[in-house]
Amino acid sequence: MTQTWLWIGVMSMALGSVFFGFGANNAKNERWQILYTLNFFICLIAAGLYLAMALGLGVNIINGRPTYWVGFVTWFCSTPLLLLDLTFLTSLHPTICSVIIRISAVIHNS
Repeated sequence: MTQTWLWIGVMSMALGSVFFGFGANNAKNERWQILYTLNFFICLIAAGLYLAMALGLGVNIINGRPTYWVGFVTWFCSTPLLLLDLTFLTSLHPTICSVIIRISAVIHNS
């Protein structure tokens, strides 16, 4: 059953990548192009790492249960992009954006 959900994740994120890729290519202004490009890479990273999990890579059996450590790689790579995306949407100052991303990195590493 887990494999089914992982393959659904792969397909969903791949479709999201295609959607945001076309959106970035056809954006009406630079602001939307940046937003679509950020979302494209977020979905692309997730699709690739969900594919790895669906193929049985990046999983260890701990206490008799599968632990997908690749999921943590997904969070580590995509969370800064998600935060950058959200701060770009709200037009925050770049300094505040970098502080938020650094705080996120500290939280993920602790």
